[in-house]
Amino acid sequence: RLAADQRWGDFWSVSGSWRIINEQFMQGIPWLNDLRIRASHGISGTLPSSYYYHKSFYSSGSLERYGDDGGYRITSAFNPNLTWEKNESSNLAVETMVFNKIKLSVDFYNKLTTDLLMNASTASISGLTSYLRNIGNMRNRGVEIDVNVDIIKKQDVSWSVGVNWTGNKNEIVKMSFDGEKIQSTPWRREVGYSFYQYFTREYLGVEPATGRPMFARNTILPDGTLDKSVVYDARDASNVRIDGKTGDPDGYGGITTTFRYKGLSVNMMFGYAYGHFVFDQTQDTNQTDGGTLFFRSIHSEQLRRWQQPGDITDVPRRIPYTYAGYYNSTRMILPGDYLRLKNMTIAYSLPQNWVRRVSLDGVRVYASGTNLFTFTGLYFDPETPRIGGFANYNTPPVRTISFGLEINL
Repeated sequence: RLAADQRWGDFWSVSGSWRIINEQFMQGIPWLNDLRIRASHGISGTLPSSYYYHKSFYSSGSLERYGDDGGYRITSAFNPNLTWEKNESSNLAVETMVFNKIKLSVDFYNKLTTDLLMNASTASISGLTSYLRNIGNMRNRGVEIDVNVDIIKKQDVSWSVGVNWTGNKNEIVKMSFDGEKIQSTPWRREVGYSFYQYFTREYLGVEPATGRPMFARNTILPDGTLDKSVVYDARDASNVRIDGKTGDPDGYGGITTTFRYKGLSVNMMFGYAYGHFVFDQTQDTNQTDGGTLFFRSIHSEQLRRWQQPGDITDVPRRIPYTYAGYYNSTRMILPGDYLRLKNMTIAYSLPQNWVRRVSLDGVRVYASGTNLFTFTGLYFDPETPRIGGFANYNTPPVRTISFGLEINL
């Protein structure tokens, strides 16, 4: 995975905690049941995902013919300096429990990734369009909050709720070369911005008279501003930074709740994310400019397409059997907010005095379901592209419902 001079690395970590509640000066506080501080710092390493990326290889075959003669072409670049991607992480957390009912954990973290591994673009005159290299440094910092509350806690009935939330700030802090910008459609990687900062064409909608898609030209004028005039061919529109839209959620996490009444119990687990945007590569492939390839599926959005002069819609006219190419515009950047009921289980345990009459230790019947409901504005699975915001023919998770009977002998 790395050249001989690069393949070894030293990685370490250290951690500790202080349970403050045990100290003498913390005694005599009846409502405070637990209080501790923990901290950690360490470095880990990540290797390239495949073998021999640091070597130069050539291939030959039908694609490498030169006229009637055979030929070779370069398929990977020689990079003996390719090295580990390193992750330096620091954490500081406070854990507490009050009133013997409320557990709270707050974790502040900072993760600096150096020598970030990425397929970076290169001049095609080299025979390649990209090659794997260490492109720079990236920082993730944020907070994780976990709250668990025993709302009811009695012998025959109990109800508990748990909520966790993570807020993360992602930023590229260094590139290999000063001023370097790496375009990786639909993003651009540059210092001071998120790794998943959208940088693409600006879609302006559909011209009501003709059904043609409209784009902002966005070339730079002499005074430094952007030319916002309308163009109808995406090739005439320049990519621009789409401020306020990244693939990074403002927050994400989960919610759990468990209710029990005698032998009956109900458990639910939700997952959620909000504040991020998803690029739908699938429909950019299938719907661009209203065009399509005959063997590809037709999306239901085509029911809203422009069909006659005066139609007001954001879906351009459809031109069957015409392949228009990929436009990679803001038309396919969609809010990724969602709330999903990931799991729900309803169970009933028969009373012990019933089951002991037939010499059993316990009998439990249950019904369980996964991915039962999803609340989102997206028309595809919102969870797969949660981090990074890129959906490309992703297979959605299966919705399952199962029933069971447990007998303990």
